[in-house]
Amino acid sequence: MGWAGLLILVILVGFSCRLLPNAGNIDSQTGYDPALLTETLSFEGVDREVLFYVPYPLPDEGVPVVFMLHGGGGTAERAMETTTERRWNELAFKEKFIVVYPTGWNRHWNDCRADIENHMTDRDDVEFMLYLLEWLGGNYPIDTSQIFAAGHSNGGMMAMRLGLEAPEVFAAVFSNNGPLAAESECSTPEISVPVMFLAGTADPLIPYEGGYVGLGGEQLGAILSAEDTVSTWLTINDIVSSPVVKDLPDKSPEDGSTVTRLIYKGEAASVWFYRVNGGGHAWPGEESFSLLEQQTNGNKNHDVNAADLAWEFFQNSVK
Repeated sequence: MGWAGLLILVILVGFSCRLLPNAGNIDSQTGYDPALLTETLSFEGVDREVLFYVPYPLPDEGVPVVFMLHGGGGTAERAMETTTERRWNELAFKEKFIVVYPTGWNRHWNDCRADIENHMTDRDDVEFMLYLLEWLGGNYPIDTSQIFAAGHSNGGMMAMRLGLEAPEVFAAVFSNNGPLAAESECSTPEISVPVMFLAGTADPLIPYEGGYVGLGGEQLGAILSAEDTVSTWLTINDIVSSPVVKDLPDKSPEDGSTVTRLIYKGEAASVWFYRVNGGGHAWPGEESFSLLEQQTNGNKNHDVNAADLAWEFFQNSVK
């Protein structure tokens, strides 16, 4: 059964309309209320579609918000259904937070890469996220101290941009396979930013050792190595201490990868780095790649779930 058979799609009409899902509609397979809302909002004169997962019942106040940003060429639906395997929705139902799945203009995000000859998009996506947050705050009782951003690939780079340029809004950010740009057009924050970064050492699209993004000779902008990305955030957060290192259990030896966690603790903000040894361009989770996906993206790790790790990090960052 496809995602449409598992989720109830409620279309909201009108900018000011607020609609909460009905109770008593728990899906027997997933165990959570399939409450998916969609809204088309106009920003900079362009209509942008956004999906929201809103759990029910919703607390009267203090609701955290997680933005989940798709990879380049992706969509909000793909980020929810395929990339993250609906795990954010499950967590949101259990922990009572709202998940926002925006769609990038031309299916891309305007991250910090300054050396792409033809930008996939020139939209101000930082302001777009802030606009979405303002809209959300006008319709739901959100906790503005618990606003988080997560993303995969191009979406991960965009999440890092939000950390760089809107650190007063986003309490923490997580980038999955999306390092910092080597030639960046982004500013450096004046305050510390809790950052979590995950990178596969055998990523064929976004090289772990740095260089150009792309396959088959493509040069879609240069990125820093994974280690240099971490080092940059350590400098921003004024962290000089050595990391606490832990090799996580290899629960799925057949996936060709293992995970090592490095936690750098700072006085104001920490940096968590998950190195997926032998891992490819993938969001770690339970579902396996198809043969074609594995040939293109490399190994997908099944030892951990990236959404679970990110939520743990987000909650740790606000304590």
